[in-house]
Amino acid sequence: MWIDPDILQYFQRSATDIHRVHSSNCGWIERYGEDFVLVLNHEEEKERLIEGLLGWCTRRGIPCKRIFLKKRFAKEKPISTALSLVYGESSLPMHTVCRENGLYFSIRFDQGGSAGLFMDQRQNRLFLKKRPVSRLLNLFAFSCSFGLCGALAGAESWNVDLSPRFLEWGKENYKLNGVDPAVHRFWAMDAREALKIFKKKGIMFDHIILDPPTFSCGKKGANFSLARDFESLLETILELGSGEKTTLLLSANYKPWKTKDLLLKAQKTAAAKKRRLHLLHGPFPLPDIPRNELPASCWIELES
Repeated sequence: MWIDPDILQYFQRSATDIHRVHSSNCGWIERYGEDFVLVLNHEEEKERLIEGLLGWCTRRGIPCKRIFLKKRFAKEKPISTALSLVYGESSLPMHTVCRENGLYFSIRFDQGGSAGLFMDQRQNRLFLKKRPVSRLLNLFAFSCSFGLCGALAGAESWNVDLSPRFLEWGKENYKLNGVDPAVHRFWAMDAREALKIFKKKGIMFDHIILDPPTFSCGKKGANFSLARDFESLLETILELGSGEKTTLLLSANYKPWKTKDLLLKAQKTAAAKKRRLHLLHGPFPLPDIPRNELPASCWIELES
């Protein structure tokens, strides 16, 4: 299904050119300005969808410079997660700048399977940007989009990610939006180790973002597993809340878990710490992504 013209106009009015344009059982197509990423489930559908995208761009008057492919099928071994160019000039720069709700983001097509912004978190970023935030902790920060939104809301933002390269990417996003990264924090370390330091030094936060990967390879064999480590992360996080109330975003793109599972885990952990919590907001619907493909997520507020 191709995006409705009214939804496309909505994105144009909101200064957003990072969104899906097509979703089906075959996969989906993401737009990044004048570049597109085809996320494909079935190899035999590739040519049909490329032809369909070029026709859609012509009808909508949107230039298509390049199309990149991300394979979700696994015939090659080892499996490659990188994006490959399947249409357009290979001599063009592998990075560009696009917008979401008026904010600028650095997009890169040569950094693995993600171009730099998880568009299924669009409304969560907007929700954070509109809140009064004093000090934000952004765990598993990737390119620091939540940290940027917290900074624009007035927060001192702390971004934690194992990859220094991702954090440099985040600093670039700050600069693109007129935010000086020097007055914010970027810690290249395991989130679990960072939480221990925060706890030991008494560094507290009024907003915390917890959107971890399903699995990641850590240093010296300290791998992260969402199913194994999520609740232990929550236990420590609940001790880092400042003031009378602490706001948390819990999110997980892990198919066995639904939003109710995140909420139940949070309630269980909070009860053990004798903390009360209530739900601020569940998953936000998005006009371009089917509801059943959205990550489990909820905003909760903890009372001291």
